[in-house]
Amino acid sequence: MSRIRFAHASDVYAAFDTAEQDIRAPAEEIPPLDFVTRLAAGHPEQAIAFLAYLLPRREAVWWACRCVRHLLPEPVPAEEARIAAAEDWVKEPSDARQRAALRIAVEGDKRQPGVWCAQAAGWSGGNVSLIEDRPMAAQPHLTPKAINAALMVGLGMTDPLKWAASARCCVDAGARFAAGGALTF
Repeated sequence: MSRIRFAHASDVYAAFDTAEQDIRAPAEEIPPLDFVTRLAAGHPEQAIAFLAYLLPRREAVWWACRCVRHLLPEPVPAEEARIAAAEDWVKEPSDARQRAALRIAVEGDKRQPGVWCAQAAGWSGGNVSLIEDRPMAAQPHLTPKAINAALMVGLGMTDPLKWAASARCCVDAGARFAAGGALTF
């Protein structure tokens, strides 16, 4: 069953005021997966950003975690803990797990993709403030921004000669997943 909740690519842009800035391509009135294909042909990084907005938050966080694990198959223990915190939230999207992912992300090195996976889960909803008596509601664009950062940082850590193929692999997996298929690489 399709995970796509928008009829046209332009609907994604209408739903998120930061989408055009992050995707860096004008919106089109075509089906979302056609737009992904068009973007991926010349700019896979734009297709990744679009998929981060296209997928529902929980599915997008799962896709980001799987991509990071594919790009960096043996993360260091601290990164493993950050990715695992995001995956835990995907498996059980409770406030407690969202807050745990947020805490572990805040403590991490923003130059690591796992931090951004945890941040994506932490920014997924509820209170995104670590100060309990000063709650702050999650903004809808924060999770896609963190997912895009996770994948761009992860891709930046790959062999430059394999960057395009690695990016395309993430796009292809995300497109299949959005269409309702399994998330495989």
